[in-house]
Amino acid sequence: MLNLANMLNISKKYNAEKNTHKWLTIFCLIVAGETIFGLPFHVIRYFRPTLLEVFNLTNTQIGDAIAIYGVTAMICYFPSGVIADRFSARKLMSISLFATALGGVWMVTIPNKIELSLIYGFWGITTILLFWSAMLRATREWGGKLA
Repeated sequence: MLNLANMLNISKKYNAEKNTHKWLTIFCLIVAGETIFGLPFHVIRYFRPTLLEVFNLTNTQIGDAIAIYGVTAMICYFPSGVIADRFSARKLMSISLFATALGGVWMVTIPNKIELSLIYGFWGITTILLFWSAMLRATREWGGKLA
Protein backbone atom coordinates (compact mmCIF):
# COMPACT_ATOMS: atom_id res chain seq x y z
CA MET A 1 0.00 0.00 0.00
CA LEU A 2 2.89 2.33 0.75
CA ASN A 3 4.30 1.86 -2.74
CA LEU A 4 0.98 2.81 -4.33
CA ALA A 5 0.85 6.00 -2.23
CA ASN A 6 4.39 6.89 -3.29
CA MET A 7 3.52 6.26 -6.92
CA LEU A 8 0.47 8.52 -6.67
CA ASN A 9 2.56 11.31 -5.10
CA ILE A 10 5.17 10.99 -7.83
CA SER A 11 2.41 11.06 -10.44
CA LYS A 12 0.88 14.19 -8.87
CA LYS A 13 4.28 15.89 -8.74
CA TYR A 14 4.93 15.00 -12.40
CA ASN A 15 1.51 16.35 -13.43
CA ALA A 16 2.09 19.57 -11.46
CA GLU A 17 5.48 20.09 -13.13
CA LYS A 18 3.98 19.31 -16.54
CA ASN A 19 1.11 21.74 -15.91
CA THR A 20 3.52 24.49 -14.77
CA HIS A 21 5.64 23.96 -17.88
CA LYS A 22 2.54 24.13 -20.07
CA TRP A 23 1.41 27.48 -18.60
CA LEU A 24 4.94 28.87 -18.73
CA THR A 25 5.04 27.93 -22.42
CA ILE A 26 1.82 29.78 -23.27
CA PHE A 27 3.00 32.78 -21.24
CA CYS A 28 6.22 32.87 -23.29
CA LEU A 29 4.23 32.59 -26.53
CA ILE A 30 2.05 35.53 -25.48
CA VAL A 31 5.04 37.68 -24.51
CA ALA A 32 6.90 36.82 -27.73
CA GLY A 33 3.78 37.51 -29.80
CA GLU A 34 3.46 40.96 -28.32
CA THR A 35 7.17 41.77 -28.23
CA ILE A 36 7.86 40.95 -31.88
CA PHE A 37 5.57 43.74 -33.06
CA GLY A 38 6.89 46.36 -30.62
CA LEU A 39 9.51 47.77 -32.96
CA PRO A 40 7.50 47.88 -36.18
CA PHE A 41 4.33 49.29 -34.62
CA HIS A 42 4.62 50.57 -31.05
CA VAL A 43 7.67 52.77 -31.56
CA ILE A 44 5.92 54.68 -34.36
CA ARG A 45 2.64 54.85 -32.45
CA TYR A 46 4.02 56.13 -29.16
CA PHE A 47 6.99 58.19 -30.32
CA ARG A 48 5.79 59.65 -33.64
CA PRO A 49 6.60 63.33 -32.88
CA THR A 50 10.09 62.43 -31.69
CA LEU A 51 10.72 60.18 -34.70
CA LEU A 52 9.54 62.87 -37.09
CA GLU A 53 11.96 65.34 -35.56
CA VAL A 54 15.00 63.11 -35.02
CA PHE A 55 14.78 61.27 -38.34
CA ASN A 56 13.77 64.46 -40.17
CA LEU A 57 10.73 62.74 -41.70
CA THR A 58 7.20 63.66 -42.65
CA ASN A 59 4.15 61.60 -41.77
CA THR A 60 3.99 60.55 -45.42
CA GLN A 61 7.53 59.20 -45.32
CA ILE A 62 6.80 57.19 -42.18
CA GLY A 63 3.64 55.94 -43.87
CA ASP A 64 5.70 54.85 -46.88
CA ALA A 65 8.02 52.82 -44.62
CA ILE A 66 5.03 51.18 -42.92
CA ALA A 67 3.51 50.47 -46.35
CA ILE A 68 6.70 48.64 -47.32
CA TYR A 69 6.31 46.59 -44.15
CA GLY A 70 2.72 45.80 -45.11
CA VAL A 71 3.51 44.72 -48.66
CA THR A 72 6.48 42.63 -47.54
CA ALA A 73 4.43 41.04 -44.77
CA MET A 74 1.56 40.24 -47.14
CA ILE A 75 3.94 38.49 -49.56
CA CYS A 76 5.60 36.62 -46.69
CA TYR A 77 2.34 35.14 -45.40
CA PHE A 78 2.20 32.69 -48.31
CA PRO A 79 5.50 30.81 -47.79
CA SER A 80 5.51 31.21 -44.00
CA GLY A 81 3.29 28.18 -43.40
CA VAL A 82 5.56 25.91 -45.40
CA ILE A 83 8.60 27.20 -43.51
CA ALA A 84 6.84 26.73 -40.15
CA ASP A 85 6.01 23.13 -41.06
CA ARG A 86 9.59 22.35 -42.10
CA PHE A 87 11.54 23.82 -39.20
CA SER A 88 11.29 23.91 -35.42
CA ALA A 89 8.86 26.58 -34.23
CA ARG A 90 11.12 27.34 -31.29
CA LYS A 91 14.13 27.93 -33.53
CA LEU A 92 12.18 30.02 -36.03
CA MET A 93 10.71 32.19 -33.30
CA SER A 94 14.11 32.64 -31.63
CA ILE A 95 15.79 33.59 -34.89
CA SER A 96 12.94 35.96 -35.68
CA LEU A 97 13.07 37.73 -32.32
CA PHE A 98 16.85 38.11 -32.59
CA ALA A 99 16.70 39.35 -36.20
CA THR A 100 13.94 41.83 -35.36
CA ALA A 101 16.09 43.14 -32.52
CA LEU A 102 18.99 43.56 -34.96
CA GLY A 103 16.70 45.74 -37.07
CA GLY A 104 16.08 47.79 -33.93
CA VAL A 105 19.83 48.18 -33.41
CA TRP A 106 20.08 49.42 -36.99
CA MET A 107 17.23 51.85 -36.34
CA VAL A 108 19.07 53.29 -33.32
CA THR A 109 21.80 54.51 -35.71
CA ILE A 110 19.22 56.99 -37.09
CA PRO A 111 19.25 55.76 -40.68
CA ASN A 112 18.19 57.81 -43.69
CA LYS A 113 14.76 57.46 -45.31
CA ILE A 114 15.78 54.65 -47.66
CA GLU A 115 17.45 52.66 -44.89
CA LEU A 116 14.39 53.13 -42.69
CA SER A 117 12.25 51.67 -45.47
CA LEU A 118 14.69 48.75 -45.74
CA ILE A 119 14.41 48.19 -42.00
CA TYR A 120 10.63 48.04 -42.24
CA GLY A 121 10.86 45.62 -45.18
CA PHE A 122 13.28 43.52 -43.13
CA TRP A 123 10.83 43.54 -40.22
CA GLY A 124 8.11 42.35 -42.59
CA ILE A 125 10.26 39.31 -43.24
CA THR A 126 11.30 38.67 -39.63
CA THR A 127 7.87 39.15 -38.07
CA ILE A 128 5.74 37.34 -40.64
CA LEU A 129 7.86 34.95 -42.71
CA LEU A 130 9.80 33.59 -39.74
CA PHE A 131 7.61 34.30 -36.73
CA TRP A 132 3.87 34.37 -37.30
CA SER A 133 3.17 30.88 -38.65
CA ALA A 134 5.72 29.39 -36.26
CA MET A 135 3.87 30.98 -33.35
CA LEU A 136 0.54 29.67 -34.63
CA ARG A 137 2.06 26.20 -34.95
CA ALA A 138 3.54 26.36 -31.43
CA THR A 139 0.18 27.50 -30.04
CA ARG A 140 -1.62 24.68 -31.87
CA GLU A 141 0.88 22.15 -30.50
CA TRP A 142 0.47 23.64 -27.01
CA GLY A 143 -3.29 23.07 -27.24
CA GLY A 144 -2.82 19.42 -28.11
CA LYS A 145 -5.97 17.55 -29.05
CA LEU A 146 -8.14 20.52 -28.05
CA ALA A 147 -6.61 22.75 -30.76
